[in-house]
Formats: sequence, C-alpha cells, structure tokens
Amino acid sequence: MVWWSTFRRQYQTVTCNTREFYIVKASIQYNESELAAFGCSEKIDFASDVSCHRLAARLQELQPYHAMPQFLTAYPNERGHCFIISVIIPLLNSPAFIDVLSEANFSLKMRYLRGESNTNSNLRFRTEVPNFWTDLFYKVYLTYRYVAFHPEPVSGLKLLDNGCIVDKAMLGHRFYPRRVKQVPAMKILDRSLFRNLVDSLARYCNKDYLDKAGDEREAYYHMLSKLSSEIPGLAANLFVKFRASYLCSTCSGMFCNMFATPYIHVSADSSLQKVLDCPNDVIMLQRFKSVHVNSFGGCCDHKIQRFMNACYVNTPKLLVFAVDGGDCNDMKIAPDSLFLSIEGVKFHYIHHASSVCFACYRSLSGVVYHPYEHGDERTEAHSYIYIRAGDGYYEANNGSIYTPDHRIFKKLMPGTLHYYHLSEYSTHIPNVRYDEVGFNPLF
Repeated sequence: MVWWSTFRRQYQTVTCNTREFYIVKASIQYNESELAAFGCSEKIDFASDVSCHRLAARLQELQPYHAMPQFLTAYPNERGHCFIISVIIPLLNSPAFIDVLSEANFSLKMRYLRGESNTNSNLRFRTEVPNFWTDLFYKVYLTYRYVAFHPEPVSGLKLLDNGCIVDKAMLGHRFYPRRVKQVPAMKILDRSLFRNLVDSLARYCNKDYLDKAGDEREAYYHMLSKLSSEIPGLAANLFVKFRASYLCSTCSGMFCNMFATPYIHVSADSSLQKVLDCPNDVIMLQRFKSVHVNSFGGCCDHKIQRFMNACYVNTPKLLVFAVDGGDCNDMKIAPDSLFLSIEGVKFHYIHHASSVCFACYRSLSGVVYHPYEHGDERTEAHSYIYIRAGDGYYEANNGSIYTPDHRIFKKLMPGTLHYYHLSEYSTHIPNVRYDEVGFNPLF
C-alpha cells in the first residue's frame, strides 16, 4: 500500500471564550505507523490547509523525493518554444531545484495562512505582485508532476482539467466536482507552460519570448534571476558565488567584492574540470562588471580589467554551464562527474542533463529538420534535452521520448546548457514509460 492511498482528514470543533475553532488532523500511514499533523483556525479550510502543509513538511523530511515527478515527461512543442522547454524539463526533474522551490512555497503559504502575507496563490498572473514568480513556478511544477505521476503513455492520456484537483489527486483524495472535464494531458502541459510561464516571461522580461525560437541561456538566466529576487536562499543554493579582488578599467586602486552567476560561461572546446580548477580564469569569462563606489560617489559599472585571488564561496546544489561562441570543430564532451574544490575540500557533482541546440534548414522540396545540403534555406534553431532517467539517458524532444543520438550526446554545442547535481541530490532519477520510447539508430 502506498502512502497517498491512506490520506485522511478529520476535524472537531472546540469553543474558547465564546469563539469556535476547528482543529483538523491530516494523516497518512507511513512505515506501518501513523504520520499526522494538525491545524487550528476559525475557518475550517484554513485549518485544513495548515494541517496538510505541516504533514507535507514532515513527509519531506522522511522521504525527500516523494514530491518529485515519477516519470520523465516531454512538453509538446506546438508553439516553437523548444528553448524554454529545454530549460524547464531539467529544472522540474531536479531534486535540488524542487527542494528550494518547495521550501519557499511552504514558507509563503504558511505566512499567508498565519495572516502575515496578503499574497494569495490564487491571484491571476496579471500583476507582478510579491512572490509572483515563486507561485507561478510552483503551479507549473504541480501541473507537470500531475501529468508525470501517471504511468500510462502520455500521447493518449486524458486527465481531469481542474486546477484544484492537482494537489488532491496526488494524495489519492477522491471527490467529485459538479462538472468533470477530461482533456489530453499534452494540452494541459502546453497550456500551463505557455499561459503561465511564457506569457509572464514576455510580459516582465522580454516581449520576444512570444516569438518562436530563442536563447535557452537567456531564458534560464531570467527564470533564476526572477526567483532569486523572491527566495532569499536561492542564490546560495543554485548560483555559483565568488570572492575576488579586481582592477577596474576606469577607477584607480584595488577593489574586493562578491560576485554571483546562475551558470558558468565556457567555450565549446573547454574541459569542464580544468575550467573549475582555475577560478581566476573562470571569473574572467563571466562578464562581471565593477560593483564598487567610484570617486564621484556613484556605483561604478565599468569593465573589470583583471581579477586576482578569486575563490568559490559556496557549493551550489545545481551547477550549470552555458556554452558560448560560434561553430566549433573540436567540441568537448560533458563528463559524467566533476569536482569543485573549496578551501581544500572537494565536492562531487554528477551529470544531470545536457541540451542540444542546432540550426534547422528547409530544403527545396520543403523538408525541414535535416542536415544542411547545398541550396537549403536556414530557418529557426531547434533545441531539446538529454536527461538521466530510467536505466540511462533519454532524449525529451517535441513531446516524445527517445534513446540518445550518440553523435551529439553530451557535446558542448554553442548555445547549450549542461546541468550537474551535487552528488547527494543525484540519487533520484525519474522513471521512463518504456512503451512510448522511440529509438534513435546507434551511430
């Protein structure tokens, strides 16, 4: 018996100083014993929410990966936003990212339930209110997890199209709304991605996100930057942070400061381990600007001429590399593992995912998505992701799952991102619906 099939809620009322309160108990059977949490409020729905959130927090401590998506699921690419899909799939299947996001969401919801915050998770995404991005990403995650929970092939799967059911279905809670509507799971995923995430990125970051094709590195930067502005601990967990002395190209004298980046810029011919071993060289590639006060009393933002004594100051749970530059004939392969040294201590990282990015061409006969031939017309670029799942690596591409194409597997292609987990977060690997896997030829 799985724990979510035993979920129960019970309540009773008590009267104190002529005021009536509801006490709600939420419980599950876990390891042959009862795991329970309580909530109390004058409103039964608030008391219920408090008890459920506290129960989820206790379960998270005992079983850290209980809330992770169960099966690797690819988003459909009906609108030409493959570059955003190549970012969101590794994040939603990353225990490190979901750990940070879930903790922030739990804190946000508890503050709201205690009356300390006016931000309600049911606000429509029309205004960038406080905690807007935390709430948005958590909704995208819940929808993805809802679809990824089912072992049936996604191509023919239909699910209840009701936002309030998403959380309760995960706990096996059965109830029957007045209107039950089932829609294709792929439509649910597409609507969640586009109406929530893509629309908000276009509204608050860059209107070009509404267009087809784009830069996944920019998308990742905007997503993590927006979240870090709301979640205090996100930068320490998902950014790479440096401390370094530097010479400014304009101001005289030596300065010292902290710097942070959501990913490490590298070239296609780089050895990732050699890059990590030289923080002075790494920090020069990150395009940081001066952050000190100049002689006029303002903040200097000129180019840094030289870095010295650079060192890493944190161990990010998720380490990401962004590959820059143009075409390269000597593209290196992303290794299976890396080591980050901080004050003589080595921290082990395991490969999680790598994206692929390449230009598409249209032939004279109208065929798209094939290698370049003389006379072809270049169209937009295409991107997809290789991610560790099941018994190895699988390709998530245009709503389908495939075995890897080993000609380009894990190569440091310009425009791509490569993800590594701190080793303690690499133990959870999503399952694969093997019946729906397509096979690439073994080149």
